Parts: sequence; C-alpha cells; structure tokens
Amino acid sequence: MGAIGELEQQARDDADAARAACVADKRLQAQEAMELATSELLIVRDASSSPQARTLAAEKFGALVSNLEGLVAQARACMGQDEVDRDDQDGRTNVDDAGTVPVDAPTRPASEPSLPPAVGDTRPPAVASPAQ
Repeated sequence: MGAIGELEQQARDDADAARAACVADKRLQAQEAMELATSELLIVRDASSSPQARTLAAEKFGALVSNLEGLVAQARACMGQDEVDRDDQDGRTNVDDAGTVPVDAPTRPASEPSLPPAVGDTRPPAVASPAQ
C-alpha cells in the first residue's frame, strides 16, 4: 500500500490527471484487497477456528497477497515505470483457480456428496391426466 501511495503522490505532483486517476483506482482496489486479507488473517490466527476454515482462509490470504503484488505492478505501469505482463490483448482476465478451493470446503454441507450430480434424462416426467 505504501508503494501505491507514493506513486499516487508522485502522479499528483506531476499534475498528470490520467496517471493519478489510474493509480488512485489501483489504490482503491488494493484497499479492498487489504480489508479482505485482514479478515482472512484473523480467521487464520483465531484458535477457535476449525482446521478447514484456517486452511481455506490461508489459501484466500495467499491469493490476496498475489493480487496486491499485481496491483502494485499495475500502478507502476500506470506511471510508466514497469511494464505489466499482458498475455491477452482482448481485455479478458484469465484466472488460474485450479486447486484454490479444497475438496472439503467448510461451506459445503456435510450431507452433500463430493461427486458431481449424475447426468440423466432431461425430459420432464410424464404426468397422467386427472380425468382418467
């Protein structure tokens, strides 16, 4: 957050409204990520939290740290200091979320099976006429 704040101040000092707006947007996104990271860190450190909840919170915290690092890089790119890695030029965001949610997620009810539902016949059931 400190690095983004310094970049925002530098953009204001340069009187570059476009750069200042870009960095300010990254600062707002970073503030939101910091709030989420703080709540996840509290869960990790809470002795009364279940091991599953701690594991999930730790994974979320790690993802948020990566997000913050990316926001700092994007803020630097707004200032023209570092180039952001841009694999796709069409504006889509690619997310690699394989393995980020554990199989035994604490939010899943215990009665829910861990297998996906079976794909069956999608026709509606036949109903007899009440006149018969």
